[in-house]
Amino acid sequence: MIAGSANETPMVRFENVSKCYGDLKVLDQLDLDIAANEKVAVIGPSGSGK
Repeated sequence: MIAGSANETPMVRFENVSKCYGDLKVLDQLDLDIAANEKVAVIGPSGSGK
């Protein structure tokens, strides 16, 4: 959860997310909560599969 908001329900929740491209594991059991009005960015090189 977001620091200081332990009682709030997240707007978006990812639990135990894994992703592979062939044999390359790029996510391994990711847990992520995103609160309402929170800004999140996914960054990485061009062509990296964002």
